[in-house]
Amino acid sequence: MSTPIQLFIVCGKNKKLKTQLEWELKDSKHDVRILGYCEKIEELMAISDLMISKPGGVRTSEAMTMDLPILIYHSLLGQEEDNTEYLCRSGFAFVANSEKDLIAKVENLVHDSAPLRWMKQRMKKYQTKTSSIDALRVIVKATKQDQVLKATNSIIIQKQEKIGVSI
Repeated sequence: MSTPIQLFIVCGKNKKLKTQLEWELKDSKHDVRILGYCEKIEELMAISDLMISKPGGVRTSEAMTMDLPILIYHSLLGQEEDNTEYLCRSGFAFVANSEKDLIAKVENLVHDSAPLRWMKQRMKKYQTKTSSIDALRVIVKATKQDQVLKATNSIIIQKQEKIGVSI
């Protein structure tokens, strides 16, 4: 890439990968920060313009919550393929099919951030910041319905006992 950029590379608990990348990228013209396991990944996401990643469920959910566009690279068969299809169709992500494609897409985004802004807007449009409250409402409603059902069943059983009928 001709334009220098800042990269945060998170290796998780893979110490071998972290060591290898530190060695390979020590003389990079880019500002590369190679990290191990991160307790506060949301802080990295908050300061990032783009996440390059496989489309795992938790990781992509976190990115969407942070309005962080995703560039998908190397998705696995199965669920990750389904995630990729959904994320791309929804306008939250796009795919790089090769290393050359990945570099080209990042380079294009450095020069034209309009696609990133559009993706952030799509994410904001689809997300809800009230999901916890919405879930609580559903639970309370279901609990009330369950209580009504139990009370109704109790009344029916009592009436059956009074008249000597069993079902």
